[in-house]
Amino acid sequence: MTADRSVTSQEPVSSYGPRFFLGVGQTSGSIGAAPFEITPQLTVNPTSGPVGSSVTVKGYGFGPFEPVEVSWDSPSTELDSKTDMHGSGTIKFAVPLGAASGLHTISSSGRYLGLDPQVSFTVQ
Repeated sequence: MTADRSVTSQEPVSSYGPRFFLGVGQTSGSIGAAPFEITPQLTVNPTSGPVGSSVTVKGYGFGPFEPVEVSWDSPSTELDSKTDMHGSGTIKFAVPLGAASGLHTISSSGRYLGLDPQVSFTVQ
């Protein structure tokens, strides 16, 4: 008979796709497996600020050596192009001049996976 157990763990640095988490019982030696999937994503800090303020965007879970372009919606601005956001990568930029007050989208575009996560930023 098996009992349900839960474990908390850091996600390994790995690119997009399905993976398995394996565990070995300390006393039983039994092996357990659980599937999980890594999906590329972006985070932004801070989430709001005035034109010209400093912003940090982090990307996670893209493929190894995958070129990733990060851009601001309006005025359309390429913020940076990183050749590796495998695991995680950081881009720092200033809120573009001419950005109107309100909600804006920071987009990413990976060349290989075809997954384009986005994050929102509010210009004050």
